[in-house]
Amino acid sequence: ALPPGVGSPTLGPQSSILGELMIIGLTSDKTSLQELRTLADRTIRPRLLSTGGVAQVSVLGGEIKEYQILLNPEKMKHYGISLDEVVDVVRGMNRNASGGVLYEYGNEYIIRGILSTNKVAELGKTVVKTVSGVPLLLDNVAEVKVGNKAPKLGTASNNGKAAILMTITKQPAVSTLELTERLDQSIAELHELLPADVHLSTDVFRQ
Repeated sequence: ALPPGVGSPTLGPQSSILGELMIIGLTSDKTSLQELRTLADRTIRPRLLSTGGVAQVSVLGGEIKEYQILLNPEKMKHYGISLDEVVDVVRGMNRNASGGVLYEYGNEYIIRGILSTNKVAELGKTVVKTVSGVPLLLDNVAEVKVGNKAPKLGTASNNGKAAILMTITKQPAVSTLELTERLDQSIAELHELLPADVHLSTDVFRQ
């Protein structure tokens, strides 16, 4: 049995260091390292992974964006709110919910409760509990903000400049030349989605 808190084992991609095909560098003079890392994780990496023959895309460097809730112990004591109450509310405050199906005039309508949001102001309006009919919000006992994940693990640079590096590993028995051509096409398409000041370098390493 695994120790408490350890997740279920997962099967990793079929690849090895010998399959390292290309390293891409992401830099900018204006866009922050946090925004660059978010672009790499949420836009560029999924697109590259969807290219046939790619086994893995590893991202290194930058600042990982996270939503932080900084509790104020004095305010929690003043309002009579415990840590467990805040934790329970936070765990469920950003989930979508199913509302079933509505049948009307021969039509079928799927009902969903869209609760998820990435707006700090809306997260702060989450109700922790109600006292004498008055809702106590997360904003009343904490500062909700966007910050950088800590501790920071790893850093990267390209030509002496802070950067995000993405290592692309190919699947076994896949043609290096053909996959490189497909990746070059994918990267060319990605250029159109990126801010004008973001530079994508494909010459950091090529097999």
